Amino acid sequence: MVAVKFLRSMLTQDQSKENVIGLAWGRTIGAMADAFLPVNAPDLQFVSLRGR
Repeated sequence: MVAVKFLRSMLTQDQSKENVIGLAWGRTIGAMADAFLPVNAPDLQFVSLRGR
C-alpha cells in the first residue's frame, strides 16, 4: 500500500524531532493500520481528529 510506505518513510527520515500524526476515521485508515509494520519511534504520537 503506497500510503503505508509514504508514512513509514516520513517517520524514519528524522527521528530527532517529535512527530504527531493526526488521524481521521474510515476504511482507509483501518487498512493502513492493518498493513503497517512496527517502527521504532518513541516520540511518535497519534491523535484523533474526530470532533465532538
